[in-house]
Amino acid sequence: MNNKIMNTKTYASLLCILPIALAFQFATAVEEEDPFDPDAVYPDYGPYYTILIDNDVILDVSVTRKKEIFLQLDPEFKEEEIVVKISNYLKFEYLKWPDGEDQLVFPANQDKIEYEYTDKHKTDANYIEYYMDGELILHLTKVHPDDRE
Repeated sequence: MNNKIMNTKTYASLLCILPIALAFQFATAVEEEDPFDPDAVYPDYGPYYTILIDNDVILDVSVTRKKEIFLQLDPEFKEEEIVVKISNYLKFEYLKWPDGEDQLVFPANQDKIEYEYTDKHKTDANYIEYYMDGELILHLTKVHPDDRE
């Protein structure tokens, strides 16, 4: 009889702890890590501040007065496709490009000349994300990192 009571108490304890453990796991899984490192020094490009940059892929970024953005890629990566997403909020509610798509795709190669600025595009979005093979390689923002909440 004591074993039965002990097992019932054990199960009751587990049933009380389980929702708390699941809620904690869900909360930590949903919370996305902020890629901005407050101790690092990031370059500015025109009206844009850098949140993240993969310097192995992106050599430079150029922004014209007309807000046209150009990328300079390491020649090793000129054959890779780049996907660009834009939003007015950090990684949230992606905007549509003029073609109605939520991603702008720069196809691989396109006869890119080594060390030239390519992949021209224009946007007024607050955030611009650049992906290569599913990995974020460049993240720009108009919101100064010190002013982010």
